[in-house]
Amino acid sequence: MKNAIYLVTLDWAFDDEHGLEIYPFREYDAAYDKFKELIEHEIKTSWLEEAMDEDGNPNDGYDICVDDNNSGNSDVYFYATDDTHIGRYTNIELQKKEIL
Repeated sequence: MKNAIYLVTLDWAFDDEHGLEIYPFREYDAAYDKFKELIEHEIKTSWLEEAMDEDGNPNDGYDICVDDNNSGNSDVYFYATDDTHIGRYTNIELQKKEIL
């Protein structure tokens, strides 16, 4: 029988700093809540605040890609990059990992 865990990762870089945070969960709903919490936090407290307009669309010079189908069966992600400053990015993912 296969079991699964859900990993939420936050991979970020800002100028000369970078980091990787990993959050494991047994249940999809808890992982999805963390995924959404991380996105909201990053938008409010990081360089992403300047990257998006009030409707959540990317401003000129920024690239934002989101796949948030919340199906429980496929990975979801939020990727953002600053096209004018290669040292800035934020990648947030929720991945389902099978355990054999």
